[in-house]
Amino acid sequence: MINPTIEKFEDAIGSCSDEILTLGGNRRDCVRCVNDLFSECLKFCVSSAFACRNACVSARTYGKFSCKANLE
Repeated sequence: MINPTIEKFEDAIGSCSDEILTLGGNRRDCVRCVNDLFSECLKFCVSSAFACRNACVSARTYGKFSCKANLE
Protein backbone atom coordinates (compact mmCIF):
# COMPACT_ATOMS: atom_id res chain seq x y z
CA MET A 1 0.00 0.00 0.00
CA ILE A 2 1.52 3.28 -1.10
CA ASN A 3 1.18 6.15 1.41
CA PRO A 4 -1.17 4.26 3.71
CA THR A 5 -3.68 6.08 5.86
CA ILE A 6 -6.05 4.59 8.40
CA GLU A 7 -8.89 5.20 5.93
CA LYS A 8 -7.09 3.17 3.25
CA PHE A 9 -6.72 0.29 5.69
CA GLU A 10 -10.40 0.54 6.63
CA ASP A 11 -11.39 0.49 2.95
CA ALA A 12 -9.07 -2.41 2.13
CA ILE A 13 -10.25 -4.53 5.05
CA GLY A 14 -13.87 -3.78 4.24
CA SER A 15 -13.45 -4.83 0.62
CA CYS A 16 -11.86 -8.23 1.35
CA SER A 17 -15.13 -10.10 0.78
CA ASP A 18 -15.72 -8.45 -2.61
CA GLU A 19 -12.15 -9.15 -3.68
CA ILE A 20 -12.22 -12.78 -2.56
CA LEU A 21 -15.66 -13.32 -4.10
CA THR A 22 -14.35 -11.97 -7.41
CA LEU A 23 -11.35 -14.31 -7.21
CA GLY A 24 -13.54 -17.32 -6.43
CA GLY A 25 -12.23 -17.79 -2.90
CA ASN A 26 -14.03 -18.96 0.20
CA ARG A 27 -14.74 -17.59 3.66
CA ARG A 28 -11.40 -18.83 4.99
CA ASP A 29 -9.57 -16.87 2.27
CA CYS A 30 -11.63 -13.81 3.16
CA VAL A 31 -10.84 -14.07 6.87
CA ARG A 32 -7.16 -14.48 6.02
CA CYS A 33 -7.34 -11.28 3.95
CA VAL A 34 -9.02 -9.45 6.85
CA ASN A 35 -6.52 -10.72 9.42
CA ASP A 36 -3.48 -9.96 7.25
CA LEU A 37 -4.64 -6.40 6.63
CA PHE A 38 -5.58 -6.03 10.31
CA SER A 39 -2.00 -6.94 11.27
CA GLU A 40 -0.67 -4.36 8.83
CA CYS A 41 -3.13 -1.81 10.18
CA LEU A 42 -1.89 -2.35 13.73
CA LYS A 43 1.72 -1.96 12.54
CA PHE A 44 0.66 1.31 10.93
CA CYS A 45 -0.54 2.46 14.36
CA VAL A 46 2.97 2.28 15.80
CA SER A 47 2.23 4.98 18.32
CA SER A 48 -0.50 2.73 19.74
CA ALA A 49 -2.88 5.64 19.54
CA PHE A 50 -6.23 4.40 20.80
CA ALA A 51 -8.23 5.99 17.98
CA CYS A 52 -6.01 4.41 15.32
CA ARG A 53 -6.06 0.95 16.90
CA ASN A 54 -9.81 1.22 17.49
CA ALA A 55 -10.32 1.99 13.80
CA CYS A 56 -8.37 -1.17 12.92
CA VAL A 57 -10.48 -3.27 15.29
CA SER A 58 -13.71 -1.81 13.93
CA ALA A 59 -12.60 -2.47 10.36
CA ARG A 60 -11.69 -6.07 11.25
CA THR A 61 -15.11 -6.61 12.85
CA TYR A 62 -16.86 -5.26 9.76
CA GLY A 63 -14.55 -7.26 7.46
CA LYS A 64 -15.25 -10.54 9.26
CA PHE A 65 -18.99 -9.82 9.19
CA SER A 66 -18.78 -9.20 5.43
CA CYS A 67 -16.91 -12.48 4.97
CA LYS A 68 -19.60 -14.36 6.85
CA ALA A 69 -22.46 -12.60 5.08
CA ASN A 70 -21.09 -12.86 1.55
CA LEU A 71 -19.13 -16.11 1.38
CA GLU A 72 -19.74 -19.74 2.25
